[in-house]
Amino acid sequence: MATKTTSLLWFGLLLTLFASFSIAKQPNFHKKAHFDATFPFDVNNRGLATFFEKVYRPLSSFKSVNQWFTGFLSGVTDYVKPFLSTKKTVLENNKDKRAAADAYPYWKFIPEYIAQVTPQSPSVSWSAPCFTQSSAKAVAVQNGADVQVKVTLVLEKPSSLFCYDYYLFATMSGLTLDTFLLRGEHTVELNFKNMTEADKYDLTTNGVRIFRFIAGEPEAVESLYQTAMLFVPALLNQAVPEATQQHNLNFLSSYAGLNLEKRTITDVPLNESEIHSGDFFGVLRLDGLDPMLAWGMGAGTGHTTVALWIDGALYICESTTKSKYWPTDGIQKTPYQQWIKQAKAASYNVVHLPLSAEARAKFDEKKAVEWFHSKALGLPYGFHNMLFTWLDTAKDNLPCLPPDRTLCLSPQFVQILAGIVDKYDRSISQLMFNQALNKRVGHDKPDLSTVEVMYEAGKQGLNWTQLTVIPEQDEWVYNDGYSMVCDVLVCETWKAGGLFGAYTDQIQCTEFTNWDAYSLNIFDTTTPRAAACDAADPGMPYCQILGDYRMVLTGYNSKNPFPHMAEKCPSLAPDYNRPADC
Repeated sequence: MATKTTSLLWFGLLLTLFASFSIAKQPNFHKKAHFDATFPFDVNNRGLATFFEKVYRPLSSFKSVNQWFTGFLSGVTDYVKPFLSTKKTVLENNKDKRAAADAYPYWKFIPEYIAQVTPQSPSVSWSAPCFTQSSAKAVAVQNGADVQVKVTLVLEKPSSLFCYDYYLFATMSGLTLDTFLLRGEHTVELNFKNMTEADKYDLTTNGVRIFRFIAGEPEAVESLYQTAMLFVPALLNQAVPEATQQHNLNFLSSYAGLNLEKRTITDVPLNESEIHSGDFFGVLRLDGLDPMLAWGMGAGTGHTTVALWIDGALYICESTTKSKYWPTDGIQKTPYQQWIKQAKAASYNVVHLPLSAEARAKFDEKKAVEWFHSKALGLPYGFHNMLFTWLDTAKDNLPCLPPDRTLCLSPQFVQILAGIVDKYDRSISQLMFNQALNKRVGHDKPDLSTVEVMYEAGKQGLNWTQLTVIPEQDEWVYNDGYSMVCDVLVCETWKAGGLFGAYTDQIQCTEFTNWDAYSLNIFDTTTPRAAACDAADPGMPYCQILGDYRMVLTGYNSKNPFPHMAEKCPSLAPDYNRPADC
C-alpha cells in the first residue's frame, strides 16, 4: 500500500476538487445555470473555473510530488481563508448543529452519488433533504464534435422554507455545480467542445452523473479546513507537532475505530544481533497521511520496511520518497542505526516483527539480497499501481463516513475524478493510474487517455469497477521499471527469498496492503520478548521500539499464505470484516 507521498498525491487530488466544490457555489436563483470556460476539460461554473485558474499548478511544474502538494496546499489555504472568515458568523449561529457534528469533522465535503441520467433515457427520481421529490431528465444536442447536454430537474415538496440542495453534475469530460433554493423546473447545461468518440461513449453509456453534497457550504468549508489541518503541520515539519498528533488520534478513533494509548517508555533499543534478514518493521506517523491509509486499509501501520543483512551490516530497506522528514527518494537501504535516528526525528511509531524460526529457515538471505540489488534498489517509488493494491472490490474498499457510515466515497466519483484529472493534468494521471489502466485493457504502451481506456474497456464488456479490480501482476513493468510501494517491496523481498515456497508464482505482492503483510502467519510468537519490550508495553505480542503511542496491529500473524491471496479483500471501517479467502 501507499506511503506518505502517495497519500499526499491522492489527498491533493481529492482536496483539489472537493475544495473547489465546497467554495465555488453559485446559487441557482434563475432556473438556468451555464458558463463556458477554456479548459482541457469543460467547466460550466465560474467559481470552479476561478479556483482552478488561481490555485492549481500541474505536477510537471514541480520537481517532486511533495513540492507540488506543498504549493497546492499553500494556494488552497490562501484561497479558503476569506471564505472561512465570512462563514464564521454562520457557523457560530449554528452551534447546536455544530456540536453534534464536531465528533466527526473530517471529510464531510465528500459528495453522495445520486443517479446517472443518459440522454433520451427515462427520467430518474430521488428524495433529497430539501426537495423530497426530485427528478432529472437529460437531452443532448450534437453539432459536429460539440455536444450540449441539458439536464432538466423538477424539484418539489421542500422540507422547509429556506432549505436548499447542492449538486455536482459531471461526466469524465466536464462538470458543473449548482445550488437549488426554489421549487419547480430547472435547467442545467453542460457544453462539451470537440468531443472524441470516447467522450461520446462515456456520455451515452454512463450519462451525466449526479452527486449531492451532504454538508451545507459553511460546514463543507469548515470540514475542508479541519481535514487539511490533519496534514499541514506535519507536512511542514520534520517532527509532528503534538497538537497534530492529537487531531490524528481523534481521527483514528472516530473514523477507523483504532484507539492508541499514550506510552511512558518511548524508546526500546534493540541489539542488532536480535534482528535478522526478513524481519518486518511497521511504521505509523500521526501526520494525516498514515492515519488516512490506516483508515482505508484497516491497518495499524501506514508504512512498512524490511531488514536485510548485507555484507555484514544491517540495513532497513524500503520504498518511500524524499520529504521534509525523510532525506532519500525511491527504493533505498539505510544503515540500521542511521534509520533509527531518522525515524526518531520524524516522530515515527515503530514495531519490530521478527520472522519465526520456521520462516527464517525458508528465507534465503543471499537470494533476497541479490534480488534487492539487481531488481529493486534505486527504482522510484511505486506510484503507478498504488491505487490497485488497495481496490479489490467494486465499492467495499472506498471509505464511509461515521457515525452511520451511509455516505461513502463512490466508484462513480472516483471515475469522474480520474477522467477530469487526466484531462487537466496528464502528468499526474500517467503517474498514478493511466499506465495501470492501459495494462488492464491489454495496451503495453500507455497511449490511451483515461476516457479512451474506458471506451476500450467497454468494447471488452468491462465497466469502471470491473476494470479496476483486475489483480495487479508482479511481472508488469512500467515506463520507469517495476512499480513497488512500501509493503509490495517487503513482500517481494520475502518472495525472492523463497518465503512463500510452492506458492511463489501464485502470490501477487503488488496486490498486498500493509495489513496483508503483517497478518501473514510468518512471525515469531514463541520466543519471549525482551524485558525492555515488556516493560514498555505489557502484554503486547510484539515489540514496539519507538513512538509515543502504542500501535495496534489487528489481525497480526493470523493468515497462512495461499494462492491468489489479497486479491479480493474488502476494507470497510470500523470492523474491517474480511472473508477467509481474501
